[in-house]
Amino acid sequence: LGGTDIYGGVVNGVELYNQSTGAWSAAGMLPATRRSFGAALLNNGRVLLAGGFNLTGVPTTGAFLFDPATYTWTATAPMNTSRAAFGFVLLGDGRVLAAGNGTTATSAEIYNPATATWQMTGFMQSQGPNAAYVVLNSSPAVTTVLRVGGANSAEIYNSSTGLWTNTGVLNQPRQSFGLAKLANG
Repeated sequence: LGGTDIYGGVVNGVELYNQSTGAWSAAGMLPATRRSFGAALLNNGRVLLAGGFNLTGVPTTGAFLFDPATYTWTATAPMNTSRAAFGFVLLGDGRVLAAGNGTTATSAEIYNPATATWQMTGFMQSQGPNAAYVVLNSSPAVTTVLRVGGANSAEIYNSSTGLWTNTGVLNQPRQSFGLAKLANG
């Protein structure tokens, strides 16, 4: 989906990968030019795309749904806050958490596909650009999300309370890095 090419130009094309053939095929164009946006596969099979930088490098609030059965895009409610290069995580109950904005913002909000609405949730405890996010535990009742970096901070989001809680401190400040949950938790 979208992004930039190796020369810094914006790519608007959408491509689908066929795992059985190992081939890519064109699947239309993004409804709006974006890079550094969030994308999540929803439980209904559609893809939610939200935020990102527009052509002039300004973070946006726009959100769209992609239907892979018809290759069509539909606008959905915009986010409450402009975001780009931010955390975007599918929660266990099918909602999507959008947090930060690649700078020092501490706001977070949740998209509910059942109502096609965004609702603000708790503010993060720390600031810092380009943090990484990973789901630690997920169920329909509660999902916990670990946010790490932007500085040397780490905190956990609890979807049932909407609160962020500080946890541990990194030995070295980090930003724009990878984060993965290991099999042993």
